[in-house]
Amino acid sequence: MEKNQLLYAVTVAKCQNFTKAAEVLSISQPSLSNQIIKLENELHVHLFERNHHTVTLTEAGTAFVYYANTLLSNWKELELLMHDYSSLKKGAIRIGATPIMEIFNIPTLLANFQKQYPHISITLLQTGSSALLTALKNKEIDVAFIIASDSTPEIADNDFNFIKLREDLLCAIMSPKNHLSTNKTINVASLSSEKLILPTGTNTLQKVIKKYFDSHNIPFKTTYCCDQTEAALAFASENLGVYFGTENIARCHGYNDLVCIPLNPPLYRSFSLVTTQKLQFHPTLKNFVQFAHKKIVSNK
Repeated sequence: MEKNQLLYAVTVAKCQNFTKAAEVLSISQPSLSNQIIKLENELHVHLFERNHHTVTLTEAGTAFVYYANTLLSNWKELELLMHDYSSLKKGAIRIGATPIMEIFNIPTLLANFQKQYPHISITLLQTGSSALLTALKNKEIDVAFIIASDSTPEIADNDFNFIKLREDLLCAIMSPKNHLSTNKTINVASLSSEKLILPTGTNTLQKVIKKYFDSHNIPFKTTYCCDQTEAALAFASENLGVYFGTENIARCHGYNDLVCIPLNPPLYRSFSLVTTQKLQFHPTLKNFVQFAHKKIVSNK
């Protein structure tokens, strides 16, 4: 049974005449008659009682037309709904973002997207990059804004689609009282005797810094484990150790007194947008990804 057959039967019932129904449907009368006969044979029932000038519905035909009208109405509604989704009039996006998302203006990005597409509902999960990738793989979110580096193992995972939005220079962040604070750059070897302030081992930043130290054969030991950026900056402000991040992180949290010095050799950290390969062509999500990429890349 096909959609057109439903439409043909409903139109014949409404017109009570094959010739008039054929004119309404813009098909030939013999073709319409053949389609109705084909439908009746498929259903093993007669839908119409035929005479020379008019046709009337059988009992089975009355029931068929009732449900056919409902199906056609729902079909039309479904087509309109899918058009709404494809044109971003309706839909939902589950977004994940790192705790330092304000540095990359993610709240402003979401506000602008919501203003342009008010009927798209947005939910937000805020957690670390590793947890976001797990949530993405488990289909708990649709897209994630994460901090990534070459050492992020999921980059090699074919299930993920990584879109690099920007790349920032990492700095050693310290109190002006630290004896290294007047340097123009910080050689990694000079950090071997410094107390380090870093997140726990599952955090992307900790992995990046550890790999950086290991690649230069410098002993790596975290003195203070702080998963909250605010706490880590407070420790650095009190000259309890050296933290790592971008200059924007310190300024964004109001620690204008902290000194941010680029590492030598330079170390970069990427801010990426990640989807799964299966979801990247979903119309609503695809448009959000394009919107985010345009806004963030153009506002570097």
